[in-house]
Amino acid sequence: MDWMPIIKVAIAIVILSLASLSDWRSRMASDAFWIVLGTFGLTFLALQIYADGVSPLYYLFLFPLCVFFYDIYWDRPALFEKDGEELALALYISAFIVLGALIIIFQTDAYLWKLMSILVVFLIIILLYYFDIVKGGADAKALIALAILFPIYPAFGDFPLLHIPTEFIQFLFP
Repeated sequence: MDWMPIIKVAIAIVILSLASLSDWRSRMASDAFWIVLGTFGLTFLALQIYADGVSPLYYLFLFPLCVFFYDIYWDRPALFEKDGEELALALYISAFIVLGALIIIFQTDAYLWKLMSILVVFLIIILLYYFDIVKGGADAKALIALAILFPIYPAFGDFPLLHIPTEFIQFLFP
């Protein structure tokens, strides 16, 4: 699917441009930009799983990814602040059970670890935000949405301009 990276880059450019324009005008970028960008990313990830012809069980990876991503935008009290948050807790427990099952089933499959790199980047961005290295929630949300949209570095035409030769770097940044 040579068309997929081109469409993903075009979508990212359009949404990031619109968000930049909104930020420039009002000093605020709506969460809708990042929700749309992340939703496109999830859709393209499902298409990529299909195109790669891997086990259909890999579609289960989308569930925890959706739980973790959309929870950022769910305006609710923290997990243990208030009664009645059983749904959020149940979703997180289910997400971790699915991740655990996928790790047990596909522990030696490199494809799983390429998908897991999305969650690793997700976690790194959240940590950078909490340690105030990434300034502003919109920046962190944009980076998380981009990590979902581009789990693998886009390659088309002459891009990437710099080719990374080592296998270790390829493993870290698939």
